[in-house]
Amino acid sequence: MPLLKTISEEEATSVVKKVYDGYQSVFGKVPNVIKFHSASQTTFNYLMGLLNEFSNNSEIDPLTLTFLRIIIPHRNGGTYCVKFQSKIIKTLGVSDGEIEKAKNDPGELSLDEKRKSLLLFAIDVIEGNHNNIESRLTDLRNLGWTDKNIYEICFLGALQKAMIPLVESFKVENDY
Repeated sequence: MPLLKTISEEEATSVVKKVYDGYQSVFGKVPNVIKFHSASQTTFNYLMGLLNEFSNNSEIDPLTLTFLRIIIPHRNGGTYCVKFQSKIIKTLGVSDGEIEKAKNDPGELSLDEKRKSLLLFAIDVIEGNHNNIESRLTDLRNLGWTDKNIYEICFLGALQKAMIPLVESFKVENDY
């Protein structure tokens, strides 16, 4: 049980209930990390709305986004996030071998050049490798990515990295 009070499935109403019901229908349960975010209804509503927007309206495909949400936590001690996102990516048809490849050498992923270039750029930005940013931005634009796309994947990666100490510090129980 996390150290912060969260909204249980029985107590959930409004947006929280809708989100919980969505996870229940896909995963057969509400993941503990989702419940954890309900410690603040304000941030829960914001975060879930943001994640929903990325999931449903992003020009970046779900596979690339989910790989990012596995790689960043893997490199930063986010065990829960790696396991949870691995469960999600398996629903997209990704094998355990490909997940291991993502964690150990994302440059070897079976993604086309356009998606792989964006993913590797975002990883480097989040991990502080700022070498050749200008030329790499030009390359990404030449591949068809917009500044909006580039910002959004980097923002999502930064958000993922920021969540790791919260999940770890407040002892969110790993249910994956």
